[in-house]
Amino acid sequence: MRVRPMAARWFWLAVLLSAPVVLGAGWLYMRARPKPVPEKYRSPTLTAASHDVWQHGPPETRAIPFRVVFTSNVAGNFDLYVWESGRVRPLLVHLSDDLYPAVSPDGRWLVFQRQTGRQGDIYLMDLMRGTVEPLVETPADEQNPAWFPDGRRVVFDRDDGLGRQLFVVDVTTRRVEQITEGTLSRNILPAVAPDGFRIALTSSAWVGWSVAWMDLRDRTLRSLVTGGACRPDWSPDGRYLAITTQKFDGKGDIARIDVATGQVENLTPGRTDTYDYDPRWSPDGRWIVFQTTTDKEGGNWQVWVLEALTGQTLLLIDSPGQDLYPNWWPPPKY
Repeated sequence: MRVRPMAARWFWLAVLLSAPVVLGAGWLYMRARPKPVPEKYRSPTLTAASHDVWQHGPPETRAIPFRVVFTSNVAGNFDLYVWESGRVRPLLVHLSDDLYPAVSPDGRWLVFQRQTGRQGDIYLMDLMRGTVEPLVETPADEQNPAWFPDGRRVVFDRDDGLGRQLFVVDVTTRRVEQITEGTLSRNILPAVAPDGFRIALTSSAWVGWSVAWMDLRDRTLRSLVTGGACRPDWSPDGRYLAITTQKFDGKGDIARIDVATGQVENLTPGRTDTYDYDPRWSPDGRWIVFQTTTDKEGGNWQVWVLEALTGQTLLLIDSPGQDLYPNWWPPPKY
């Protein structure tokens, strides 16, 4: 029998011992590398609106230190665009209509509603990689997503067959939980407080559309403003809600509610000829961005900003299309 030299034995022993390390490193590499997006989730290459179609506000708006993401159909479908320092660029252009964009608190992810016909689904975009995938995709109609402060969960409303109720999805596990109930009632347009325990919403549980809030620890709805009030959003300190209300001019004003006292203050008293909707607080609490028109049914919707302290309103974005659902893009933390 031939005996291998000692050096050869050590060589093969080293190969055997190192094989698990090499295989493990390869496995980790395959797990960590970006995964290709399935073809059905890729965005077709379409033509977005060019820069010259956008009308911008006065120079002082260019000093606003945050980006604004919004929806516009200026190029045909409702696509997602980003405003920054007086310039607009396309973010996501798709054959479907993409609505209600919301950027995660760390600036890494974008959640939005993708509408196909009469059915909406909740989609997620990785803002670093540019990939898009469904977060909640069912035969039911899902709309109006909003982030929890931890960036791990998203709340949205869904048609449950008897009305519309709120649901929460875990972004990692994709587990969905229903958090409101009510036969033939509608609880929609959620916004999560900075403490992560309170959710403000628009509800039909009282007379007319009302703004209410719910503590997730007891799941009890509490009314704040009844009759012609909707679309709440929390201030960064959790003290106030910005809402749309018809209380003052019968059309739509942006108002501020002190959640502790219930006191309502009109922030746009001079805008009696406009319908002002969808207020969203900036991350520093200084600005409120909103959409507005003089003709709710057939007019041109624009995006404006309101300085919360002074009440000054300024045009931010206008185009020949409908510019809707503006929301702030928090500074990245990753």
